[in-house]
Amino acid sequence: MITEILGSVTCGFPSPGLEHREEPLDFNQLLFRHPSSTYCLRASGDSMEPLIYPGDILITDRSLRPRDGDVIIAEVDGMFTAKRIMIKDSSISLVPENPSYMPVPIVGELISFGVVTGIVRQFRRSNG
Repeated sequence: MITEILGSVTCGFPSPGLEHREEPLDFNQLLFRHPSSTYCLRASGDSMEPLIYPGDILITDRSLRPRDGDVIIAEVDGMFTAKRIMIKDSSISLVPENPSYMPVPIVGELISFGVVTGIVRQFRRSNG
């Protein structure tokens, strides 16, 4: 899908916003930089709030190697989870954004299924 960017808008104090039109925006090119290795997952649970909410769509790229601070999709105890990877010295932890949850230390090999490169979130669903 290609659409037009009308300009920029501040999220702080109001300013004249629609002064400069940018090049057309191709959402496929923006979100799927490596189409053959990119997939989408719908988020559930609240361990990644306020970054990721239930129902958000996680754009995930399998071709990227996880780096410290990335949000990744990992396998933990036979289940898939989205968490931020934290690498310190030789230890790796999967860290939730929600402080109600504890980090998950990785003992042994980390099984990563990709790096989350984007989030699609609908604020209001149209009813027709």
